[in-house]
Amino acid sequence: GRWHVLCPEMVERAIVEKPDVLIIGNGHSGALKCPDGVLNTIRASIPEVYVLPTPEACMKYSELVGAGKRRVALVAHGTC
Repeated sequence: GRWHVLCPEMVERAIVEKPDVLIIGNGHSGALKCPDGVLNTIRASIPEVYVLPTPEACMKYSELVGAGKRRVALVAHGTC
């Protein structure tokens, strides 16, 4: 369905906040597809972008914040 493909609207709020790093959790089993075109658009504003299964994305967020990275955003797809 529509919510299984990353679209710019899903990360719009994170982009507006201008983080140094954006972590995208693409679902428990990685079912959320992240098209290259959308990722390229995101990377035009946020150079450091990670796409990981949501549990790993949450760990990456904690790791970066714990290491002192100040502006880290996490957008997590909670299902699939």
